[in-house]
Amino acid sequence: MASISLRSRSKEKGISVNKSVSGTVLGIILRHQGSSAAGRVCSDRWYTEAMAPPQPNSGLFVGLNKGHIVTKRELPPRPSSRKGKTSKRVHFVRNIIREVAGFAPYEKRITELLKVGKDKRALKVAKRKLGTHKRAKKKREEMANVLRKMRSAGVGDTKKK
Repeated sequence: MASISLRSRSKEKGISVNKSVSGTVLGIILRHQGSSAAGRVCSDRWYTEAMAPPQPNSGLFVGLNKGHIVTKRELPPRPSSRKGKTSKRVHFVRNIIREVAGFAPYEKRITELLKVGKDKRALKVAKRKLGTHKRAKKKREEMANVLRKMRSAGVGDTKKK
């Protein structure tokens, strides 16, 4: 019988830490202790330390490795796995538009705030304009990258008067 090594996040209810017990014994222990996690290994208090590699099915309908023996088919990639990934062409077009059109007024304000060092205020401005915290963080990071590129390009050019 395969054993599962467990670690407790809290030493409550008298179950010691780092015990190696089988799944059925664990279920009995948790039920005996009156735990709400009875029968569940991955609860808020218990989690597996290292999961064993999955065993192949035995062909029997009972037991640990129960199930019909099948050969895994290699499926072609689905279109949904590409979702959200920008292609080279789209990336190129967006860069051209950025060069021609420049930045929106709120993006200019964010860059000014980042220049001064007011990152938190820049995030608030972006959140107000874009609606969500996640989008605001992404926009702030994008503007910070633009500033970084401008500074690195500016370092190479020395001004002569």
